Amino acid sequence: MVIKATLNATHTREMIVMPQQHDWRWCRKCQGLFFGGRPGSRCPAGGAHERAGSSNYSLAFDLPATNGWQSDWRWCNKCQGLFFGGRPDPSCPAGGVHERAGSSNYSLRQASVIVDRMALPNSGDEWGSEDVYMLTFRGSVPADGGVNSETQFTVRGPGAYWNNFTNGDVRNRDIAIAAYEPDSLYIVSLIEEDGERDVTEEIESAYRTGLDVVWTAALARTVGQSINDRIEVLASAVIEALHGTSGILTNIPVLGDDDQLGRPQRLVLPTNSLQAVLDFKGEGARYRATFKVE
Repeated sequence: MVIKATLNATHTREMIVMPQQHDWRWCRKCQGLFFGGRPGSRCPAGGAHERAGSSNYSLAFDLPATNGWQSDWRWCNKCQGLFFGGRPDPSCPAGGVHERAGSSNYSLRQASVIVDRMALPNSGDEWGSEDVYMLTFRGSVPADGGVNSETQFTVRGPGAYWNNFTNGDVRNRDIAIAAYEPDSLYIVSLIEEDGERDVTEEIESAYRTGLDVVWTAALARTVGQSINDRIEVLASAVIEALHGTSGILTNIPVLGDDDQLGRPQRLVLPTNSLQAVLDFKGEGARYRATFKVE
């Protein structure tokens, strides 16, 4: 169950009330997680799992679809281990494949990139209130210099959290925009909505397909380059593609009339508890977004 909690006058956050199962343990031999509440465990390192030194871990189960959580983790009734059920034919140390019969649907918390503050410190000459939404592209940069990579494209907002901005407004609700992966490159763009959001679900799919093509081509061009040189080329390619696509979408009347707030930008995430800040400036407004990893 998801509830909303008001932390202060301006900061609202979704909180999850979840059922949990205790007695999950760390195995000191295989480093895996297994259920310690039943006998007969089998360890990939041989023999039974070994729980000495383990804490008592709790897993959430049977959650509704929730941002920041990955479901379809399962208990195997043969080896007592935890495995991901979203892929076919997972091998089991007890022989054959893992057996999920009797298992709940467990969810694990994923680290997310979060916008925790959106502000409009200067509304310029615009009249009335404005709604904004954010486009985010994430691409993993292969550490081996190759081309095997995964990508993600999301659209967040306006919703009830980035709408009706007027001069001086600050919104402090936490909004997850992408999964966090340390080896990923993040490009973000902020768009001001005029009427209805131009980036509909159908358009979102076209963005994703086009950006994936650009990303794959840029990866191929940079094979063998240093990681820093590679990131520079990849970031430039995605920024140009995202800016160009949004420019077409928002400047052709038959397609849409939203306004890009400047060019897309690379988001460099902090490696400690500090936050990252980006300013998005259009003809009539300047927004400031604060990001964190949680």
